[in-house]
Amino acid sequence: MKYYLCEIEHDNGNVRISIQKDLVIGITDKFLKGHEEVGIFGFAIYGQQLYPVVTHTNLNNPLFKFFLILREFALGVTRIVEEIDTTPIPVTHNIPHDRGFEKFSEYSGVILHKDSTYYVYNTYFVQLPTNARVIDKDMLSGTVESKEPKSNQKLSRFSITEEYIIIGEKLAVSFKKVKNILPSSIMIHFKTDEFDGFVDYEKVLPVKDLDGGKFIVIVENLGYRTDNIRLTFGNVLTHKTADGFETYLETPSGMYKLIE
Repeated sequence: MKYYLCEIEHDNGNVRISIQKDLVIGITDKFLKGHEEVGIFGFAIYGQQLYPVVTHTNLNNPLFKFFLILREFALGVTRIVEEIDTTPIPVTHNIPHDRGFEKFSEYSGVILHKDSTYYVYNTYFVQLPTNARVIDKDMLSGTVESKEPKSNQKLSRFSITEEYIIIGEKLAVSFKKVKNILPSSIMIHFKTDEFDGFVDYEKVLPVKDLDGGKFIVIVENLGYRTDNIRLTFGNVLTHKTADGFETYLETPSGMYKLIE
């Protein structure tokens, strides 16, 4: 079976883990900053979709360069050392699940490779980073570590190069008009004829619930709750109606009404 051997640097050292290749949809180094104040560190950008960034448990200030895209999230790592075909040494199933032994459940086996040990990580245990850093694209090349001391490394966030974000199934908005993406848990439910609740973001904003999703996309004076957030490009079309004009975004995946 094939595995990715990975390393995650953090303030207290370096964690070596391995991830089964079959679980990985893709790999990216594109990152969109989230709203850390409410627990969202950020998103990895892959295949015109946003994946919440997660990491190994209990790491202090981990350092991310690459993101392994899994089905529901993106696992941040400092480097991908190698892809190998091997059989891990399994961890016994007889370990107690109490008295502090629960930590061992995070690993299903061990891979010994070139005098290093890589633990096969159970991604069920991933967590949202409470603090983390993202390395500038030029700081690391491939799997070669930068020789510059950590204190001098330049850290930055990556910006989206695509022009529009699809929200839900029928709407799109220019990325420049998106103020933030928040967790839906902060929404206060208060149903009216037009809105489904509100959030407190710089000021009180009404929220339209599109599909009961985990995120709220904040635009000018309004929020949209959805699970479907995708990046795209396209042509802006104007359609004349009895009340004036409506603007739509024509994309390879369909037509979406533009939020002005």
